[in-house]
Amino acid sequence: LVLLKAALLFGARAEYGVQLAAVQAPSSAPSAGPRPVWNAWIVPRPPKAAKTGAEAAVEFKPNKTGDYTSTTANNGLALSDLDVSFALTANNEPPTSPAGAARAVPFEALIVAEGEWSQTCKRLGVTKTVDRFATAIGLVAN
Repeated sequence: LVLLKAALLFGARAEYGVQLAAVQAPSSAPSAGPRPVWNAWIVPRPPKAAKTGAEAAVEFKPNKTGDYTSTTANNGLALSDLDVSFALTANNEPPTSPAGAARAVPFEALIVAEGEWSQTCKRLGVTKTVDRFATAIGLVAN
């Protein structure tokens, strides 16, 4: 919450209740501004189906190491490929969604706050590494 407040003071924009449908690269033509601007195409988030108490109790933390492969340099490595239907060029048509019409939001920097299973990072082809360390006890005194 503190980071959100600071970001809003610096002119950031936060969207709630929407999901990212695609990101679109700026056109190669000279733009009106000093820097090229990307577009984030957002659509309303569809409502989640109601779960029973037992389903909801075990759903929150499934096996999070399922997508990782072990390597010698890192303890875990999650590779993903770029989804060309998600990362659009300037000439592509905007995406369509059954949840509603896509809306373009211009941006120069995209900050994703989706958590450890970020679908946006997977679709953009971001490689994730996880390093595990020995168990430690921490103490904070104010």
